[in-house]
Amino acid sequence: MGADERSNAVVPDVPIYEGPTIKATSTNDFIITTTLGKGSFGRVRLARHKESNTLWALKILKKKEVLQHNAIEHVFREKKILAALSHPFIVNMAVAFDDPRSAGPSLFFVYIVLEFVQGGPFDTRLRGEGQLKDDESAFYTAQIVHIFEYMHAKCYLYRDLKPDNLILDMTGYIKLADFGFAVYCETLTKTLCGTPDYMAPEIIENGGYGKGVDWWALGIVLCEMLTGKTPFVADDPMETYKLILKNSPKWPSDLEGAGKAAVKKYLTKNASERMGNGKSGGEECKKHKFYKAIEWGKLLARELQAPYDPFVNFEEDTSNFDEYPESKGDPELPEYTEDRPDPFVNFNET
Repeated sequence: MGADERSNAVVPDVPIYEGPTIKATSTNDFIITTTLGKGSFGRVRLARHKESNTLWALKILKKKEVLQHNAIEHVFREKKILAALSHPFIVNMAVAFDDPRSAGPSLFFVYIVLEFVQGGPFDTRLRGEGQLKDDESAFYTAQIVHIFEYMHAKCYLYRDLKPDNLILDMTGYIKLADFGFAVYCETLTKTLCGTPDYMAPEIIENGGYGKGVDWWALGIVLCEMLTGKTPFVADDPMETYKLILKNSPKWPSDLEGAGKAAVKKYLTKNASERMGNGKSGGEECKKHKFYKAIEWGKLLARELQAPYDPFVNFEEDTSNFDEYPESKGDPELPEYTEDRPDPFVNFNET
């Protein structure tokens, strides 16, 4: 049996989810304010859409940084994947655009307009608590099971699951963010990518991998929720890779019971035997004793009470996010020629 069971997997009956939408073609359609986060190619700012008077997270990417890192395909792929996905536990995209050259300084950037998820980074809560109770960890990871069922049924791999990429909404549910490493994959892919502590052995072995890498990462995240620690810990990435390949986890002493059993099932080295990666897909996870208290239908409908409610004072309150110094001046303008024109001129197109 191969490492990827996609061709035999049971496709879940995923209800249609219609996320919020707006019409926008430039930054002139928004009032742009506070920085919510920073990344390799730019930052995310809070933005109010003028016509609808709604709040959004505006991802602003510096063209020159994208070009210097040879990440043009990466940015277009992320936009395309976000346009293809719509799920209650994903930070959904409304629109993306590249301002026209007549917009002056805006020609330095491309933009992706995302849902504003106000509860703040899940990672902040996890670090603050140190570790979570079994029922809390089951509640959060069960949502990720729903996400991966949905994505895998549409032949998308996420490939970068970690607490940093989860955001809490105002009801205490999570949303998955940052699809920069996501990829469309019908069979196997070989790209080495992800975050070392969360990478499955088959990624490191570079022999080809499928959706099993996401279920492995879920096992790492579950262990981290339950104990505050990841099981493969070393001083540098190469040592971490060695531990993962040897399948020599350092189990925290407080990992026990059904939680430990679930983590071990997710971290099965043989991808074909890994929980979630078999013929029944996510249904195998749902039947595990760790999730016995989860009412899966009600969870997807967001009808269950979350274990934690983020606190917000007012509509534009960003206190659940870290503060960032504002950038000064415009970045360097990319150098375009006839042989190397602006690759983002058609970024507005779907």
